[in-house]
Amino acid sequence: MLLHRNIVWLPLCLALLLMLAFSGSFGLKAQGHFTIGPRMGIPSGEFAQNVDRTGFGIGASGLFPIGGNKSPLLIGGEAQYMLYGRNTIVRENTFFGLTQRYRIATNNNFASLNAVARLKPNLDRYLVEPYIDGIIGINFFYTNTVITDITNQNNNNNNDDDNVNNSNTTREKSDNTLCYGGAVGMLIGRGPVRLDLRCIYMLGGTATYVDAKSVRIDPDANGGQGEVYFSTVTSRTDMFMPVIGVTFMFGQ
Repeated sequence: MLLHRNIVWLPLCLALLLMLAFSGSFGLKAQGHFTIGPRMGIPSGEFAQNVDRTGFGIGASGLFPIGGNKSPLLIGGEAQYMLYGRNTIVRENTFFGLTQRYRIATNNNFASLNAVARLKPNLDRYLVEPYIDGIIGINFFYTNTVITDITNQNNNNNNDDDNVNNSNTTREKSDNTLCYGGAVGMLIGRGPVRLDLRCIYMLGGTATYVDAKSVRIDPDANGGQGEVYFSTVTSRTDMFMPVIGVTFMFGQ
């Protein structure tokens, strides 16, 4: 495991050395960045053993130049949200000859708030500007399961939500953990609007989250909706995140 993490950080260290070399070779000007766009979350290590789904969502970041008009350093933050698992099943419960149907919907959500430090030399003469990021922040994991009585929907042969009973049961589970990592990326284009391609690797701390495959409902002996049960898993939460965004440059 230690060797694996050293291999992960090796290209980031090499990229940092290249950045420093470029910074000494070219004139720099300070410009802020605002970036927004979709992103993916691919579980890694222990996290991948327990979560076999890729997360999809959106993120945004704002970075501001620090250290004068010619500094290559930018400081700021970013926020992101992803849905990395949705599971919907239908169960029937028969009591004294009457059958009730329930829809069980489980959503696994991930969000994070991070501080970001970026080193980027100014290479305006070229179409591509590389950069490297250092990242630290907090990961949030949130799972909610909702049971909805859809008996009327079935009896009316209609899929409209108007035929769904106003009877719901919700079960929730949440946790948070510290995270840190790095990223390499590039801005492509010239002018105030540019394409941003970025690869992030985050080392997440230990968190407890819901095993989506374990969600079940135990029928109520009195013919009610029953109770929602699920199993939880505790592991590290390392994640690889490819990002495509649009960056708006501001300032001089």
